[in-house]
Amino acid sequence: MQRFPPETLGEIFYHCLPLDVLDRPQPDVTTAPMLLCQVCSHWRAVALTTPWLWESLYHAFRVSSALVPSTMLLGGGIHKRDLEFLKWWKSNMGGLAPKLRLEIRWFFVSFISSARYLDMDRGLACISREYFRHHFSLSKLSKGYIVLPGRCTIFRCSSLRRLFLDSAMIAERDLTSIGWSNLTHMILMNTVISHLAWLNSIRQCVNLEFGVFHIGGYDEHKDLPEPPVTELPKLRQLVVKWNPLDFGEPVFLFKNLYFPILTALRLESVLSVGALHEILDSTPSLQELHLSYRIPRDPDECSRAGWFPGPESSTTIDPLSRRVPHLRRLVLQVNLTWNNEYRDFDYLIDVIMRSPWLGLGRKGSAIEELALTADYSGSRHLLLNYFKTPILRNGVRITALENSPWWMDGDLSGQYVEDPFGYSRF
Repeated sequence: MQRFPPETLGEIFYHCLPLDVLDRPQPDVTTAPMLLCQVCSHWRAVALTTPWLWESLYHAFRVSSALVPSTMLLGGGIHKRDLEFLKWWKSNMGGLAPKLRLEIRWFFVSFISSARYLDMDRGLACISREYFRHHFSLSKLSKGYIVLPGRCTIFRCSSLRRLFLDSAMIAERDLTSIGWSNLTHMILMNTVISHLAWLNSIRQCVNLEFGVFHIGGYDEHKDLPEPPVTELPKLRQLVVKWNPLDFGEPVFLFKNLYFPILTALRLESVLSVGALHEILDSTPSLQELHLSYRIPRDPDECSRAGWFPGPESSTTIDPLSRRVPHLRRLVLQVNLTWNNEYRDFDYLIDVIMRSPWLGLGRKGSAIEELALTADYSGSRHLLLNYFKTPILRNGVRITALENSPWWMDGDLSGQYVEDPFGYSRF
């Protein structure tokens, strides 16, 4: 065979490749093409200059948490020999487009546990699911882990400072997975959490400074204890979207919680004025408040969408300023589909300015700016056309927002934001 032309020998070598080449992890000197490089220098030279021998590759990376300091990315933990092997394999391929099957074999538990910032999307969740499915029994999966997309799990993460979870499910037994008291920033998008898990986890977040919670709930225990009064002393910005029907009562998520320095709050739910006031009673320092179009729900049900009570309301309600005396900026979400009458923006402004509950421009109210927005781009366009320049009424500056804060919050779920924690929504 030494006398065969290189092209002929290369063709013979090609037929030595296993049929299940993408099921044979490399490097493996007992299997072609690497086996061919071990016979003699001539065969090695021919093999290394025959690109189609190297077209397909199945390789498992080895990632060690010992090689990944907190300031480095995942790539910093890949063994140097793996990188050198990939470069060598690629040099043998010429210009061919490869067929790749890559696998990550890392010390997953210790790697995640050493993180100070954790952002797990659906793609990583799939990797996690496969890893744990093959490495742990079901009995272990039921003890103290957080459930993520695809029902994958992670182990204890006591050193985390910033946590982003999308499409997660958290039960009471999962709480030991996270060092909640260490978190300073947390975003839970489309996350389902049991009632008891919420009551216990949020009370451990004593160092939380920023939180976004788009959550649903379920009843894990029939009889819940009365939650202790708890202060979150460092929380400054808070976004909460929830369905009250998931939690049995409108203000369940805020029950016995106190936010002494919270300055910005955005809510999306269905709340009466009374329920909203109950929440605001725990926010003495609030300066900016965002209310979705079903907050507050008009107690007299004067409109299909429900909105704040006007002077014609038969219900006596304390003005907003009595609950949040330092409020400077108010953002209201308008639904022009449900409330066609608000398409007359002169009428809309009149309704807003006449509301005794809002008390805009009246004694005791510190509100300086009112911003209007809508989730639908067509409605926002109408608002922006009308409010091309701010309107000043009774000392209150009325404007329209180009982008809806609620819409931008939704971008977090689709991972459209490169840095979710640096993404300003207030």
